[in-house]
Formats: sequence, structure tokens, C-alpha cells
Amino acid sequence: MPSITTFNARHVLAALMAAPHDFSSSAVKRLQANDFPNWIHQTIFKALEETLNSSTSEGGALLVQVHAHLLETGHLKDTDNGLRAELAELANIKGQPEMFASLSKILISARWRNEAKDYAERILQHIDSSETDLIAALAGLETVRQHYVRAYPFHPAASHLTPPVALPKQSTETRKEGQVGA
Repeated sequence: MPSITTFNARHVLAALMAAPHDFSSSAVKRLQANDFPNWIHQTIFKALEETLNSSTSEGGALLVQVHAHLLETGHLKDTDNGLRAELAELANIKGQPEMFASLSKILISARWRNEAKDYAERILQHIDSSETDLIAALAGLETVRQHYVRAYPFHPAASHLTPPVALPKQSTETRKEGQVGA
């Protein structure tokens, strides 16, 4: 995993943990665990998501709550798998919630690009295979499209990829001057 991706994933998690609870609760819904390319960051994100969605919120910093959740679920075993070190690294980062939007967009965009790359490689791998294998490889286009729309929801190129939204019908009646409402 490139170092810029690790840097970005760490700072997205740090921003979520440094933000107020209301912000973190709504912001965590914009991401998916698979947006993080490293299993360690995915595990921390899932624990963060479960901690924020928990009805019984313990006191203390969110990082401490995530650590306690990982301890309770058995993720922090005596074996050194890098999870403890990553939590320690997150504790050393000053999270910047105001950077969450741009950092998360980079993270989601990287996932879309990786999905597109994997899709292209599958197509090339099956180009000389039987038709059924090639058709099965082509079926992954929908996944790539969904990740693109998540990464660039308002991009003009995405407009033809999403179903059109019907606008509410406007009344043809003319309003009298000073009349409020429909």
C-alpha cells in the first residue's frame, strides 16, 4: 500500500475521532470499511462505526472507546498484528475534522480507481477466454460504476450513470401578491 494512502487513511480516522459526536456520527455514514485499503484501518473503522452507533456510549475520548471495543471483541490479542501500533499512531495524530471532506473524497476516489484497475485487468485476462468467462468479467462494470458515482456524485460525467431525479411539479396557478405558500 502506498504511503500516501496510509497517510490519508490515518488522517481520515483521526479526523473522525477528533470531531464532535454529532459530526462523527453523520460523517461515518459517508464511508464504508472497504474504502480503506488496509485491513487494520478497516478494523478500526468498523470499531469506530459500532462505537458511534452504540446506544450505550461510554465516557471518554472516542479513541479510548474504540480501543476498549477492540479489546472486548478480541481484536487486540497477545499476538502482534500491527493493530496496537496503528492505534498508538492514531493517538499521536492531531485529527482535523475540517479536513474530513477532502480526505474522505481522496480515499473514496482511490477505491474507485483501484476497482477500475482491477476491472480492466480482469477484462484483459479473459479477453481470449470463452464468452461466458468474458461476460462474467464484464459483469463487474456495475461495481465500478457505483464506486465512481460515490467518488464524484456531482460530476457532469456521472449524470448519465445515475437515474434522473424527477423534480417536484410546480403549480401553474398564479399567486396573488403577498400570498405565501403553494
